[in-house]
Amino acid sequence: MRAGSWHHVAEAALLGLLVLPLAASCIGVILPAAGFFPALGGTGLSWQPMRDALATPGLATAITLTLGTALATTALALAASFAVLATFPGTRAGRWIGRACGPIIAVPPSAVAIGILFLLAPSGWFVRLISPWLTGFDRPPAFALVPDPHGGALVFALLAKEIPFLLLVSLAALSALPARRLIDTGRSLGYGRAATWIYLVLPLVYRRIRLPLAAVMIFALSVIDMPRLLGPSLPPPLAILAVEGFEHAELARRLPAAFLACLQIGATLLALLVWPAGRQLRRDQLQLEQVQEQQRRLPLLRRQVVTLKQKLDEAMGKRNQILSLIAGSGEISTFMAQLDREAQASGVQLDGYEPITVAAPPPPSQKPPARKSNEPPPPPPDPLLAPGLQKTALLLTARGTGVQLLDFLRRLERLSLLVVPSDLRFELEPPKNKEAPAGITELRLTLTLYSEAPKAPSKSAENAPATKP
Repeated sequence: MRAGSWHHVAEAALLGLLVLPLAASCIGVILPAAGFFPALGGTGLSWQPMRDALATPGLATAITLTLGTALATTALALAASFAVLATFPGTRAGRWIGRACGPIIAVPPSAVAIGILFLLAPSGWFVRLISPWLTGFDRPPAFALVPDPHGGALVFALLAKEIPFLLLVSLAALSALPARRLIDTGRSLGYGRAATWIYLVLPLVYRRIRLPLAAVMIFALSVIDMPRLLGPSLPPPLAILAVEGFEHAELARRLPAAFLACLQIGATLLALLVWPAGRQLRRDQLQLEQVQEQQRRLPLLRRQVVTLKQKLDEAMGKRNQILSLIAGSGEISTFMAQLDREAQASGVQLDGYEPITVAAPPPPSQKPPARKSNEPPPPPPDPLLAPGLQKTALLLTARGTGVQLLDFLRRLERLSLLVVPSDLRFELEPPKNKEAPAGITELRLTLTLYSEAPKAPSKSAENAPATKP
């Protein structure tokens, strides 16, 4: 046979070793629970074992006690192990706790129960430690902490057994995660230490320990020796009721005990279903609280929207005022006519001007492409060229005396439009002879002015049919 065939045979053999004993035990419990047990005369199916089992005094209390102690133990053990895990990550104390968990797990549950009994008994070590100087007891008190009728001592003993187990598997799961990177990410997002562990690290650890957590719950549901020493006896947990029925001297009690064992299996399955349902319920509750908080904040958000709208209107009004100051009250054609008038008033002769109009660039819709290292940087944008404006540059050449040109420049400053002169140059023409007066000066400059850009026609106006005259 090939190696792959031997591999499949080994898998089938291992699966058979696990499934066959479990199937035989389930059959050996379900058939007696249904009344079929030929050794005791039960040769047919009957409802009598179920009636006898349901008639057991305190059965509902036993089921409630079993589910309550198991769920409480699982939740508290998970919370305690996560608290230790988040408090001592990577420290010497954390490594010491991890090394101490292995020997504690190896302690038998009955030994843990006996230790808890010696600790919490009326004459136990705890009472002896604080008596008589604190309690005033010179003899054991009349009350007892164990056995606890509500299962508190049982939960305490189960926690002493299960917290080290969950902590050990949590440490193993944490070692397979990038915990340091997750913590640094949480810190960079503004979370504190506790919030980083709660929201980023512990959920990933929980996903990896769901199967050990189910084992903890099943153990807390079905343990026998701890409830016998620390649990209540009237009634005891459901597992104790079933075991007592199998151990009873009357063999006929084994049929109702088999049905109680089936109830124990059903309680285990119910707890395994309740736990994820509880987590989902808690998650839904948190979402509902968030929605309610948003509903409570809705009036405040509405007031903020109104305030922001008012501020936006004020900002737009100020923007329009600034644009009107930049653009002025005239048009470009009017400005050219004003240039001629001011030149005539100052005695300056305009030889020519060439207008060049530049519209405001649209706002960038995407990030500009990366610039190569050898390319020069692009010129900075004009801060005055806002959307809705256009810039016109005039290459102006004027001739006259110095006094006339100075008067002409001063007149330009008093115009309604904002004019930015640049590239100013003077050239003095030499006189024709020595007796002639001083020559004429030629002024060359670039005038930049800003005005409102013409509005583009709307689509409806473009698509409208032309009317006939």
